Amino acid sequence: AGIDVLQRLRTASARSVYWAYIAGRARTASLPCATLEELAVARLLCLTRSPDREVAMLQTGWSGLDRDAREALIQHLTADGVDSLAFVFIFLSDYLANAIRNPVVGFRCALDVLVELIESLRGDGYAIQQESFVMPISLKDLAEFTDVVSSTSVFM
Repeated sequence: AGIDVLQRLRTASARSVYWAYIAGRARTASLPCATLEELAVARLLCLTRSPDREVAMLQTGWSGLDRDAREALIQHLTADGVDSLAFVFIFLSDYLANAIRNPVVGFRCALDVLVELIESLRGDGYAIQQESFVMPISLKDLAEFTDVVSSTSVFM
């Protein structure tokens, strides 16, 4: 599936190839992918490296967020860094995978913290100070902390 999508780079834009891959992954997990929100959830599926059997956990975590939090994540997860500002969270996959594995954190709590981080970066004007639409931000320390933290209140 991934190789088939990459072969389209000869005839399609990188953006369309990327989203074709995300949509293909969503289809293999029986997830819809027609709206931006559905594509954001599909992207989370890829980022978490979740097997199809964990789709329900992802959907439950997503649906538990309030509308503003979902909107912040939709904006973040569908930003391309070309036409809109994109925070490139290095180690985001590790952070999410560690959160899912750690019972005191969990996927939903990890999303809440991610939303706080996104809103903080946007609200503090950090994004406006940058010359590029792509802003790399390392989450290595957060990912490592998420793996070992033993208290939800300490994590939050």
